[in-house]
Amino acid sequence: MRLTKLNVGTGDSVKRTNFFLAACLAMALGSAAQAEPIPVRHIQRPMHEFMVARSETGAVLARTEFSQVVQGDEVTLRLTYRFVDGSIDDETTTFRQKGTFRLVRDHHIQKGPFFAKPVDFAVEAANGMATTRTTDKYGKEHDESEHMDLPDDLANGFIGTLLLNVPQNAKAFRVGLLAPVGSGRLVRLLISLDSVQPFQRNGETLSAIASWAASLA
Repeated sequence: MRLTKLNVGTGDSVKRTNFFLAACLAMALGSAAQAEPIPVRHIQRPMHEFMVARSETGAVLARTEFSQVVQGDEVTLRLTYRFVDGSIDDETTTFRQKGTFRLVRDHHIQKGPFFAKPVDFAVEAANGMATTRTTDKYGKEHDESEHMDLPDDLANGFIGTLLLNVPQNAKAFRVGLLAPVGSGRLVRLLISLDSVQPFQRNGETLSAIASWAASLA
């Protein structure tokens, strides 16, 4: 899947934004490890962009909206895919950018025929609560919450932002992810920035440092 920009609002450079989106499309899950908080090197600023997600053949899969709002040291970003079949992938994330990055909360929704199974999963990092919302065959919603001991480096929803702050010569590192499996499953993402991958913008082929390796144990 590739992304084509429609227009740009206020915010950081186009290259940084497209690098963020390329990162979010190429993730692999790894094993448990110690927390490795990422220092803040680039302060995130307000941003609002619209794009189109296409298949390798050029067919439109979804129209995409990305926004980023900053209040003090908190950043709230939202990435929404509206697929042509009516499906929606909508994730809203709030994190702090003070010294190191810290997740505040994340809410991820996936629904529609594009997805094998619907997802409505939220995590509040401060109190360690993970909540899964399901709908039964009668249309009634059910919430299942569980308290979890979450690591400081939990990165749900803003991995791309972390990658913008990692030096190009950085060694492989791990961050935590709370996957929407059951009431939440803590996994590790091993990230290795050691190759260049192409992506498309406005019909132009660009390159971004983007290589992720999985480590299972």
